[in-house]
Amino acid sequence: MDKSQKIVGCALLLLVMFASVMSAGCLRDFEDNSQLEISNVDISSEKIRSSYVDLNITTEIKSNFADSDNISLLLKVYDKETGFLDMQREVFIGSLENGETVFTPIDISVLKEGGYRMEVQLLEDDQLKRSRRLDISNLDSLTPDVADIGIEIGDVDFIVKGVVDNKVELQADIYLSNEGRALSDDYRVLIKAREMDASLLADKVWTTTGSILPETTKIVSVGLTVPKDYNYIVDVIIWGNDTIIKRGESEIQLSPETVLEKDTVVQKRVINAEDFEERFVDEDSEESPKSETPGFTILFALASILGVAFIHRRRL
Repeated sequence: MDKSQKIVGCALLLLVMFASVMSAGCLRDFEDNSQLEISNVDISSEKIRSSYVDLNITTEIKSNFADSDNISLLLKVYDKETGFLDMQREVFIGSLENGETVFTPIDISVLKEGGYRMEVQLLEDDQLKRSRRLDISNLDSLTPDVADIGIEIGDVDFIVKGVVDNKVELQADIYLSNEGRALSDDYRVLIKAREMDASLLADKVWTTTGSILPETTKIVSVGLTVPKDYNYIVDVIIWGNDTIIKRGESEIQLSPETVLEKDTVVQKRVINAEDFEERFVDEDSEESPKSETPGFTILFALASILGVAFIHRRRL
């Protein structure tokens, strides 16, 4: 065999070996149903709350070489510190044609504390075909969205505590509800009473929300002193550091108006604020009658006996 024949033989042998490797790879791909592919996974924050973050996990899925049926996507979220499964979400996709690409979003809500390991699993006929792993951490460094602190301002009740000259002393009871799923932070609250027509500030006071348990309501009470015979708008403003993050308002009318005939006659009715003044009554005085003075009772008895004896002696 000459040199040229040896070169050709070696070339043929290499070609056969290359073809075998490629063929084996293709067989493995088809045996593994490699027509399904996770092209990319994007994670974005939809809403940042005081203690929770709403995340969107969008997975890009592509089908190669052949059609695919009965496809679903499973998302598993593990606590990075404990390794425990924190939650899982499954979305049914259905069928994909050859060369088709779909984007499948999954929305979840996780605590800002700690970190998480996420695993995206691509299933066909409930069999795992592809998976992608992701890690997220440092969620507590995210700044909450404005007005998304989990605390809602509900009703505001007013109690007249006293009337001095032309001033009315009020107690404002503010109902604050924590609609989140964790203990709320402690925020500063500014309460202002301003006259309804001229917006003149009558009084203002600072307080705090305190920490509120999840899914509970707390009543925060403050005192306000305003001139009587006026109507007021009471603003409740929650501050986070130096930024207003929540605002609510209520009304109190110490001099309401009643419309007798629309757009024609207005009758002003004056309310006597003293009628609404809270009066404290001693509970003991209501439950039991007043006791008489013991000393007075004994003296009265002695005087009666002496009187009877004196009358009897004169008769003798």
